Amino acid sequence: MPWRAGLPPALRPTPDGRRPPPPLLPFGATLHYAGCGCPYSWAPGCRLCDWGDSWLQQAYASLLPKPGAPVRLSPIRPLKVAFCIPHHNVTGGLKMLLEQMRLLKLRGHHIVALTRSDTANTAVPPWSDVQADEGVVCRQDQRFRDVYNVDSCDVVITGIFHQVPEWLTSCAAPVLYYEQGHEWLFGDPARFREGSAAAAQDSLFHQVMHLPVALAAVSEGVHRILSSEFARSSLLIHNGVDCQRFCPGPRSTAVPSKVLPEARSASSASTAQPCGCSPAAAGACGGTVQAQMRGQWQAQWLGQPAALLPPLSPQDVQQQQAQQQQQQQSVLLVGNPGLCLKGFECAVATLARVQRSRPIQVIWICQQEPTPEVIARLAAAGLHVRLFIDPPQGALPELYRGHDCLLFTSKYEAWGMPVLEAMASGLAVVATETAGVCSFATHNVDCLLAPYGDTAELAQHVLSVLEDASLRARLGAAGRQTALEYSPDRVAEQLERVLYAMTACRQELLALRLQALPDAQRTQQAAAQACAAVFAEQAAIAAAMQASKQRECSPTQQAPGGGSGSQASAAAQTGGPLHAVPSVGSLSAMSTQVSEPALAGMPAQSGPQPMER
Repeated sequence: MPWRAGLPPALRPTPDGRRPPPPLLPFGATLHYAGCGCPYSWAPGCRLCDWGDSWLQQAYASLLPKPGAPVRLSPIRPLKVAFCIPHHNVTGGLKMLLEQMRLLKLRGHHIVALTRSDTANTAVPPWSDVQADEGVVCRQDQRFRDVYNVDSCDVVITGIFHQVPEWLTSCAAPVLYYEQGHEWLFGDPARFREGSAAAAQDSLFHQVMHLPVALAAVSEGVHRILSSEFARSSLLIHNGVDCQRFCPGPRSTAVPSKVLPEARSASSASTAQPCGCSPAAAGACGGTVQAQMRGQWQAQWLGQPAALLPPLSPQDVQQQQAQQQQQQQSVLLVGNPGLCLKGFECAVATLARVQRSRPIQVIWICQQEPTPEVIARLAAAGLHVRLFIDPPQGALPELYRGHDCLLFTSKYEAWGMPVLEAMASGLAVVATETAGVCSFATHNVDCLLAPYGDTAELAQHVLSVLEDASLRARLGAAGRQTALEYSPDRVAEQLERVLYAMTACRQELLALRLQALPDAQRTQQAAAQACAAVFAEQAAIAAAMQASKQRECSPTQQAPGGGSGSQASAAAQTGGPLHAVPSVGSLSAMSTQVSEPALAGMPAQSGPQPMER
């Protein structure tokens, strides 16, 4: 058809009518550029990390069940696994690390949680109910090995690349970097923003990818990026969802944190009531003469004079409003409005198109309140939005249930956990095509997909789901089946297999790290400089926010939310899906180089024979 000629090649349907898969890198053909941080004239197969990947793949393959043949190797003992907690912010990546801790502990492994902070009292974030066997809080002027015998661990797991060099130079245990996606993995143009520290972190990421650290990927999309861009082999550890907690059910009646547009105050409502109703009844009649006449017509239809009808109480008003909201179709949004990569400007534009065709209610589960710009766009579109701001983690399954559709419009994702959670809850899903979502979801089978930015097609998908009950039910049932395939048990088995493979070749991995120690130390210095630049940027943002609040307050009134709270808010706004960076005080610890004899003298325990024939 003629319209196909105007589409970019990546979006043109194939001859059989199917849309080709989305590009791995949404912003360009490659992540590399002059001075990107990769070694000069590097070649695949010639690096120490390539040897480590090869040994790890062989050990991993030995643990895979083979059809028609008995398993040659099997685990025989529990492991001691250290998880490095990078921060305490509520992010999807950190939630998955904590869930892995829970799963391994349930299977009998010894879990150590490590974090570095001068303010935290526990290693595990207070918003999580995960219990570690040991929790270690390292202060900012200390190294982890100064406060805990990290060499006694079988494996150390970190989910943030900034910490990889420190672990490689200060610990004899095998180190696993679990890649769950971030701006630098997908080549977000924000990494080249002038005056920011993103460029230094991008260079650090490229350097880390050439160190002999074991890699795990959360999805096939991430696995392909690591392979095509850095020639690295990674082991898959998918995300999973508890389908007993996230399950279909009626829509929640929980009171939202905020409703947009905001209701007028009682005083203004009472002075602007042309119908003469009390402010309590204003919500029921709408405060208009037409609404009052509708009430009189209803009374006449019931055969009663209007004067004999009892006035509505505030409880009756709230009950009627709740019934109206339950009857109105709802679209669910999930995610932090402060993160540009989540693409909520695309979601608002899509919902504005939908609203012009049929009235909808929007439920938004978010970590923080939307910015004034987003609120203005919502108001201009005439959208009624119920915000659930930073709800308890235990309340999420209830808040997911009963909606007609989930709209997920990220620019890029390594996985897309809200999509899987919505599928488990029996919701129909409309999402943008990303490498992560396409790793487990299929268009027109268990969801409806469209390219990012194509608000017309996204809106058409949403309208199709809202108007066609059979389509909505089919997508919800198929999505539920997809979610059941990604069970916690499956995730635990994948993770265990990776950990046992690493302990099987512990000595070989340590020997490679000794040879790569100079490179790891140079990368550690780059990590310290990148983190210092990030903290300087965050401090400047916090200072600007504090100064702005002080100008708004009277001279005798202290601005609220100052100090560390403002800095934390600024840090949260500049953070990525998982990332934050090690706390600023850790720079002195990170920059402490470890000599090769010191590392060689570490008690490299003989491999604990974790497997038997």
